[in-house]
Amino acid sequence: MSTRQIRLRVDGVEAVAKLRDDLSPRMAEAFWQTLPVETSISHAMWTGSACYYYPGEGPFTEVEELEYPVCSIYPGFVVARPRGSEVMFSYGPTEYRWNIGTDYLTPIAQITDNREAFLAVLARMHDEGDKSISIERAG
Repeated sequence: MSTRQIRLRVDGVEAVAKLRDDLSPRMAEAFWQTLPVETSISHAMWTGSACYYYPGEGPFTEVEELEYPVCSIYPGFVVARPRGSEVMFSYGPTEYRWNIGTDYLTPIAQITDNREAFLAVLARMHDEGDKSISIERAG
């Protein structure tokens, strides 16, 4: 089986990520079904070095349980909460926190191409504020 990939764009910087079907097949498929996405991302308040967007209604809301639960998120990972309440991109050391404390997410993709440049754009959001993101199928 070939690895599915997505293309991410923020501020003119593009990166490619592979879906982690091996870790979370249901959540990765739900994410794939939401593409393409054009939305605004914001810097996380409590989590650390991460940015997020709310996916709204759609395939994510059907995945109700965690797959391969993580609370520590490595830089370059894309993760999501069950029931689609949040999609998050980690650009540095991150421990996921929700308004009730530490919580868990499911990894859905990992940036493989142009990682450092893309993570640097996300890091600037801490000072620059919200940015637009484009996510589409790459293969």
